[in-house]
Amino acid sequence: MASLLTAAEFAHVLFGMMWVGTSIYTEVVLAPLLKRFKTTGEVLSFLPLFGRTSAFQMISGIMVIVTGSIYMLLKYQPLDTILTISSGQLVVLGLILVVVALMNGVVFLKPIAGQMQKVAWPKDPSVPIPDRVPPLFRSTGAHSTRSSS
Repeated sequence: MASLLTAAEFAHVLFGMMWVGTSIYTEVVLAPLLKRFKTTGEVLSFLPLFGRTSAFQMISGIMVIVTGSIYMLLKYQPLDTILTISSGQLVVLGLILVVVALMNGVVFLKPIAGQMQKVAWPKDPSVPIPDRVPPLFRSTGAHSTRSSS
């Protein structure tokens, strides 16, 4: 039978893969698709998928922190030994990096998504994207390489 430490480690790695995989999917697949959109209808049909992906990414990231903390508490006993060995120091550094990455999403990207929801989108799906929206795309990095053609 697997120990609690093994189960925590497995869950931590699984959620880590889900979080990183979703991040890569967002940057490699979804953001380039967003660059190609020219009409309101294209963007509006795409936003729900972006929202669900973002929520899945955030939940996976939070679970990375939760399972990583459980793993850390089980592995490093007494807990003060974590800072005295190099592998423990790497664990603390990794925890800090994950928290910073999640905070980036909450502090910078979430407000941009909220602003996109507040845009007065035209009812006609064939209308070009409102002028207020492309700067929001650029601030997410999605349109950073958009050509002017």
